[in-house]
Amino acid sequence: MLQKPAIFLDRDGVINKKMPEGGYVEEWNEFCFLPGVFEAFRILIGSGFLIIVVTNQRCIARGIITEEKLSEIHENMVREIKNEGGNINAIYFCPHDISDGCPCRKPRPGMLLKAIDDFKNKGIEIDLKNSYIIGDSEKDILAGKLVGLKTIKIGEYSEMADITKSDFRQAVKAILARDKKDLILTLKDFFEEKAKIWGIDMAFLYGSRARGYPREDSDVDVALSFLPEPFSEEESFRLITDISLEILKVGIEVNIIPLDRDFKKPMLYYNAIALGLPLYIKDFGRYITLKNQAVCQMEDFSLFGIGWQITVAKRNLEELQYA
Repeated sequence: MLQKPAIFLDRDGVINKKMPEGGYVEEWNEFCFLPGVFEAFRILIGSGFLIIVVTNQRCIARGIITEEKLSEIHENMVREIKNEGGNINAIYFCPHDISDGCPCRKPRPGMLLKAIDDFKNKGIEIDLKNSYIIGDSEKDILAGKLVGLKTIKIGEYSEMADITKSDFRQAVKAILARDKKDLILTLKDFFEEKAKIWGIDMAFLYGSRARGYPREDSDVDVALSFLPEPFSEEESFRLITDISLEILKVGIEVNIIPLDRDFKKPMLYYNAIALGLPLYIKDFGRYITLKNQAVCQMEDFSLFGIGWQITVAKRNLEELQYA
């Protein structure tokens, strides 16, 4: 079964401005997106996270708004977010009042458990240990903790939450910073354990993930060097397929490219060796030599001779040579 992490979002106070105490968003024209929300959703498009809204709406039980009207508001909300380049995968709401004692009203975790079950029925297992809930109240935080999520509180500091941030955008940036660190550590551990099995002598994370600006897909770009090199394209394809499937078992979908010895793909060498993040290096001396060659080669290609990139590559090389 496909495994994916998720971000569970409260609505009022995270996505949209809260109404004054005791008030509710009753019409779409009262729904006001908070600053930075669209940017946060755009960033998440390339992250690989499912985005799931879980919101208490006791205004339904009180007869202030109907479920049909709430659905209309949510349809408009999703449309606007999609128009701005973001997405929401699912929305769950609790229509009950506090006195109803239902299992779905936060801080009880009923909505989260329902989402987990629904996605499982669709063939997607939510990876709880790498999932988050973002909310502006401790009810959200407690609901997340009850199902094993990492928790982010928006607004005032909370000792209960793992992280406190000022708004949704800052929360997303914190998640992706952690996600990148976790990704690198997971891949490093994987290659340290498995590299010898497939004859891997170097592995690099390169491209948008290494730079911290993911593309609009969930793949992770990894370049591998083999010793000895595969004898044929068929053998290379088999190796890459086997490795990709093994990495998928730890919850990471990868796009693997083999590195050749002859600089037939200079852009790949540039991204991987000159600027990529090493995940596994069998022979450090050989890596320094190849990195030096890559930097020199890139200076010879005016297409790639973008000043700041060459400067970064040279500085990295100097730091390695004098380490």
